[in-house]
Amino acid sequence: MTTMRYPGGNFASGYHWMDGIGPKKQRPTVRELAWQSIEPNQFGTDEFMKMASMMDWTPMVTVNLGTGTPEEARNWVEYCNCLVGSRYADLRAENGSKAPYQVKLWGLGNEMDGPWQLGHVPADQYAILAQQAAKLMKDTDPSIETVACGTCSISLPTYIEWDRTVLEYIGSYADYISLHRYVGNRKGNTADYLAVTNSIDQQIEEMDAVCRFVQGAQIKAKNVTICVSTSGTFGTELNLASIPMAAVSSSGFARRSIQLGDPSLWRVLNTYRNALANCKSSMSCIGRSTGDNL
Repeated sequence: MTTMRYPGGNFASGYHWMDGIGPKKQRPTVRELAWQSIEPNQFGTDEFMKMASMMDWTPMVTVNLGTGTPEEARNWVEYCNCLVGSRYADLRAENGSKAPYQVKLWGLGNEMDGPWQLGHVPADQYAILAQQAAKLMKDTDPSIETVACGTCSISLPTYIEWDRTVLEYIGSYADYISLHRYVGNRKGNTADYLAVTNSIDQQIEEMDAVCRFVQGAQIKAKNVTICVSTSGTFGTELNLASIPMAAVSSSGFARRSIQLGDPSLWRVLNTYRNALANCKSSMSCIGRSTGDNL
């Protein structure tokens, strides 16, 4: 793995980072709405950064634009990236890390076009929120790069139109736009399953076309790169066919020089567990059951 996204998936839209710092006994236990669970907040920003350093990951932090605010996102950048001498940087030092974490890559929410997402709004409203957050975040640390939420599913009626609306409004405050894609083999048809890579290629080409259209239509518009921040095989039907699927999918990304912004996958533990259960040779599956970490 090279980059790990935190916090991952729908969880991010209800997560308030201040709940996960400081003495563990003082952290609140809260009801987590995305997956209807209880979150004890025993693993937070500082624990994640220590793990990223230990595992040699490049950290990517996803701010909460579902139930959070642009100011909360800005404060998180200060906590992670600024030298001591201001409120949140000093708080980081109090929690054990005087040196900044220097997180470069920041996601502006997670799958905000999905009706299932906490705080889901139409594209024009998300674009305003994302632009406000990105400006405050970049004013705090001009060196960071931001990833705007692109369409997370080709089956949504807002597919592609969402991306155009967001890119046109957010402008130079977005360095990347996210692409999410899961595939499955619920019908047990291996030939059709492997052929879905053609659809993945089409999705990449269509999103790239939108990026180029917006760049061409706006004077001095910057080139926005596609960031594949979640991809892989979804569900319990993982088997040996998932290995060539992962290879073909990743080669499609590589052919177009698209940055794999998140090679971790929010289902990384479940994915490996299912792959090990369905593959006869566990060694052939570890690290190869999804396209995210190739």
